[in-house]
Amino acid sequence: MSDLLAVLHRLLRPLRRFGRDPDAVALTISLTITTVPVIAGFAHRVREAERARDVRLGVRTVVPVLVMALRHADDVGDALAARGMG
Repeated sequence: MSDLLAVLHRLLRPLRRFGRDPDAVALTISLTITTVPVIAGFAHRVREAERARDVRLGVRTVVPVLVMALRHADDVGDALAARGMG
């Protein structure tokens, strides 16, 4: 993660001329990239729970995945705030 942030920071340095903080943009991009597999893991867990209960939620599968994703986002926000970011 730190290597990714360093590369992104270097690549995004020119954004400073436009009034953007390269650190914030790099952190946003790296968090987005690292969150994709987490959300996919949530979807996998919900599918496994469906199979274990022999139930098909269909489109309603989105609801538990969304709840888990929002809870994860809240935890990440709390962690960032605890570190003085944002």
